[in-house]
Amino acid sequence: MKMQSNSDARDLLLAAAIALFARKGYHATSVREIVEAAGVTKPVLYYWFGSKEGLFHALVELAVAAHREVLASVRASGGTATERILLLGERVIELVCAHADVVRVFDAVYYGPREGAPAVDFDPLYGEFNRFLRDLVVDGVRTGEFRDGDVVPMHAALLGAFLVCDTAAVAAAEHAPPPCAGALATQDVRQVLTIVLDGMRAGEGGA
Repeated sequence: MKMQSNSDARDLLLAAAIALFARKGYHATSVREIVEAAGVTKPVLYYWFGSKEGLFHALVELAVAAHREVLASVRASGGTATERILLLGERVIELVCAHADVVRVFDAVYYGPREGAPAVDFDPLYGEFNRFLRDLVVDGVRTGEFRDGDVVPMHAALLGAFLVCDTAAVAAAEHAPPPCAGALATQDVRQVLTIVLDGMRAGEGGA
């Protein structure tokens, strides 16, 4: 087949793996199922990725790159801590809605049993986000935007809000195309984060 000798085969394999991992789980998905769904042969998968685990790590690398691009765009945006946190919420939800199956796959591996799952360092996905969000809270406290002395609980409250919104966005993506689900989720995440941020403000309403 022509596509087997074309670099498009790599994208076909990635797309097939994402769909199968999201539906069946990593451990329950075989190499045979992936190559059949992609319309290629096993040697093509081994050429591009070396193994099923290598394919999974390629998915992680793509996700990390997209994730870091979001963080970089928010860092470069300027504005107050509140403005950057709201922008972060919008960008993260847009990314989640556009790649909901990828999020399902990573969450299943991250939170699920380790037996049979690939060994993956998820710090670039989860740790970097957590530290960046905490830095935004610290910056808001430093500038007097947020009340003083409550960095840990404020950070935890925001993390909880992000988690709820991410979960809702993934669920919404199952029932609507990404643009529709994304628009709805983006509006919702601003509302949820604003409620949390209102409780963090220094002075009236926050103190």
